[in-house]
Amino acid sequence: ILISLVVFGGIFSGVFSPTESAAIATFLMSILLFIFKGKAGFKTFVDSVKSAVSISAMIFLTMSAALAFSRFLTFSGLSQALVQTIVSWHLKGVLFVALISFLFVLLGMIMDSTSMLVLSIPLILPVISQLGLNPIYTGVTLIYASQIGIITPPFGLAVFAVKGVAEPDVKMEEIFKGSFPFMILLILGLIILILFPSIITFLVNISFTQ
Repeated sequence: ILISLVVFGGIFSGVFSPTESAAIATFLMSILLFIFKGKAGFKTFVDSVKSAVSISAMIFLTMSAALAFSRFLTFSGLSQALVQTIVSWHLKGVLFVALISFLFVLLGMIMDSTSMLVLSIPLILPVISQLGLNPIYTGVTLIYASQIGIITPPFGLAVFAVKGVAEPDVKMEEIFKGSFPFMILLILGLIILILFPSIITFLVNISFTQ
């Protein structure tokens, strides 16, 4: 409760940004860990640091590979060829977003959301510009679609995270079964976002006008 109050209070009051709040929350959590766990908390702290370093290294390696991939697409002309091919299909913008969102849900079965985004953006962004789509609408929709993948078997990153904190007798099958209703709701939400872009864009328009 204390960390939630500090993080959300600091963000909405403008004291610090969302990115800075992550560092502050980590610092506060570390202090609370040593207060309540004492010396036993040191092992937990070390394990947390190792895990954070491992995940960060994976993300940076993926982003580096995505940057090289983006340069390759530009120099080879493949990106432009893909744009022209998709434009020749005469797809409406909403249909294109729906197809890419469906692809993201499928990719979520074998990849995490970060990898999906950094690898696909170099391909998708030129097409978005060519079709005249609102980049904010498209970006929010695709990020939303990628989050469906984190509870989609067999990868299901969020499901594995729940398994890590669940009781030992809780099976993965039970967690996947329990997440299924949420997956259905997320898919319905995705359909609504695709069909009604103004749900996303009207908040942005309000902030710009202010």
